[in-house]
Amino acid sequence: MLAKQIQFCIKKGRIGLVPILFLAIVACAGSQHAAYHHYEIDTQVLSQSNVPLVMNDKVLAWVNYFAGPGRKTFIASIQRGGRYEGAIRRILNIYGLPSDLIYLAMIESGFSETARSPAAAVGIWQFIQSTGERYGLKQDNWIDERQNVEKATHAAAQYLYDLHSEFGDWYLAMAAYNSGEGTVRQAIARYGSRDYWDLSDPQKSAFRPETQDYVPKYIAAAIIAKNPMYFGFNAIQPELPTSYEEVLIDTPIDVGVVAKCAQVNVKEVERLNSELKRGIAPAHYPIKLPLGKTTQFKLALANIKPEHRTKMKKLLESKDEPHTYYSKKMLPLSIERVSMHLSKNVDEVISYQVQEGDTYLSISRQYKINATQLKRLSQARKGGLRPGDLLTFRLDG
Repeated sequence: MLAKQIQFCIKKGRIGLVPILFLAIVACAGSQHAAYHHYEIDTQVLSQSNVPLVMNDKVLAWVNYFAGPGRKTFIASIQRGGRYEGAIRRILNIYGLPSDLIYLAMIESGFSETARSPAAAVGIWQFIQSTGERYGLKQDNWIDERQNVEKATHAAAQYLYDLHSEFGDWYLAMAAYNSGEGTVRQAIARYGSRDYWDLSDPQKSAFRPETQDYVPKYIAAAIIAKNPMYFGFNAIQPELPTSYEEVLIDTPIDVGVVAKCAQVNVKEVERLNSELKRGIAPAHYPIKLPLGKTTQFKLALANIKPEHRTKMKKLLESKDEPHTYYSKKMLPLSIERVSMHLSKNVDEVISYQVQEGDTYLSISRQYKINATQLKRLSQARKGGLRPGDLLTFRLDG
């Protein structure tokens, strides 16, 4: 195989341009077609990575995949990564870890905070339940901190620190992150080797195919992500870093109500608070809001009675667990109208949850208000009313 003839290792301190011939072999209609790509890579740039980068035929295969069939997904990952790159690198540095371990999150989830695998691994770092619990990530019927990027990154950093402390090698640590430390221990004991490339030989069957590809996939992702334009990933605009401010709420609240009060898109609130599994924040939860929305949120929330801030009934507070405020069986409240007086001799503020069959005309007749005026005052969504929408408007006092 041609790729085997061009294996080399990128070592720190090595300078110059190294021509690499990438070989992509694709099965098509029962035949194989080779696509050749000639790249000259500045090894000085690559050697600056704080995780070793070794080039071989397995890595080349993944480089060709990301630059070819997987291109669209790779671009989306780079774009999404802009939200969290600064925060992730900062947390990795806190634990004294190489900041380029960020590319593990890239191959694990594409930087998606709500990613879920068939094996029930969840979040940007793809923790399974037991490992998440071991590293302090809260998981219950309402909150899954594996989907909280910052908390999950702290947990991943601790886990990677422990793995590297045990195995003394980043490639073995990565293999253990993917397959479990027990698998790597058994492989070392069985074959008497601590070389990832030796243990990942398919003939040995020490690792599953996924783990055999895990480190090559990481290296390929790191190489391209650090040099995107060289591989033809031009004009990719990463998303802006996530910025938010927190408000400690005193009662349970639906994210939909949060969005209405803050006058922002509900999808934005859901993304900022992605650890909320059912779209309900429990009492004493630090709800995250876009910058500059705190005052608006607090003013609007003050006009909604606590019992009408959520559609779920009987959120029971536990004295021992400040984030657990729910009964085991939750029953939906019937949709109902809510009227509130701010104080005497002032306008009445109405918060109305839309019922099935409601129209602006039917609601306006209930409150003796012009339908057009109602639509304007309620700042309703485009596309019409939907059951569950919350309309907030004032009636003249």
